[in-house]
Amino acid sequence: MKRIKMKRSAQLGIGFCVILASLTFLGLTQGWYFSSQICTEDSLRGLYFDPEEKIAEVQVGNKRIYLYTNQEQDKIAVMGAQRKGFVYEPFGGFINIVMNSEEAYDLQMVENDGIYIAVIVRRDPCVARVEAQLNNGLTWIAEQWHDDFALIALEIPEASVSCWPGIYRALDKDGRVLMERTVLG
Repeated sequence: MKRIKMKRSAQLGIGFCVILASLTFLGLTQGWYFSSQICTEDSLRGLYFDPEEKIAEVQVGNKRIYLYTNQEQDKIAVMGAQRKGFVYEPFGGFINIVMNSEEAYDLQMVENDGIYIAVIVRRDPCVARVEAQLNNGLTWIAEQWHDDFALIALEIPEASVSCWPGIYRALDKDGRVLMERTVLG
């Protein structure tokens, strides 16, 4: 009787290992990942962008959005991973060149799958925060900086370029406006 139980438990163990190996193989060949960060980094490498440093991470619902920079810090990339069951699949994003402008900050925006994403690159160290008052009534503030970068991600149903028009202000630590920019629709 004991011998039958051992045999059965061995069969169950082997069956479990075969199922796990099959899922891992399918996951690797189908682009499924068990980690959202590995999912986004691998997707960026597929777009010929070598992610050197993760600058920021934001979670919106079942999606995680990451901001990366390359080694030279002359390009940035935004990429997301969406949870589907127990795996992650990549979604959306963009790669862009960091502009060397004379303004206090640069603003790069994109809409992806109903998520409004804004990347702010601070040029002037006096800028403590950037505020946006959008024409659709939405407001946001970027005041957490990492290497002069900030990432804003908001879920907006049916988001599109039309949600970007509004007034964007750069403020110093005392709340004085350093620069005001109006984006028209």
